[in-house]
Order: sequence, then structure tokens, then C-alpha cells
Amino acid sequence: ECDWSSDVCSSDLIQFANGLLKEFYPKRFDFSTITQNDLDVVVNIINNRPRKCLGYKTPARSFLQHKHKVSNLYLQSIYVLNL
Repeated sequence: ECDWSSDVCSSDLIQFANGLLKEFYPKRFDFSTITQNDLDVVVNIINNRPRKCLGYKTPARSFLQHKHKVSNLYLQSIYVLNL
């Protein structure tokens, strides 16, 4: 398991993300030639691609599940505090 705060893990994540972006944009690509919408389309594709490390869930789905879990915990804590 990776310690997400470590430099090694952060470096690995950055390299992985760079590799995904290189599938769409080659080295020395001039990003001034694309719109925000163009970039949003690529990010959407990347975030909806299943990952082995996420149990073949997509990053988008994994994020939403985590967000839902955190929201539920927050609501439960408010309920307990108001008792």
C-alpha cells in the first residue's frame, strides 16, 4: 500500500497521470491550441477509465462513493451532536 503523503508515491502518481495525458497529447504539444472544453473531454475520458488499483472501478465512481460515504459520516455526526 502506498503512503499518499510520501514523495515516492506522489512522484509515481504524477508519472502515471503524465502517461495518461501523453496518450492524448504528444511530447511538446502546444496546449495553447486547445480549449478548456477540449481538455475537459480528455479529463472526463481519463476519469471514467477503470483502474486495476481501484478494483476496476473508475476514479470518478470511486470519488463519488468516497464523497457519499464522507457526507453520510458528516450527517451522522451532526445528528449525534444534536441529541
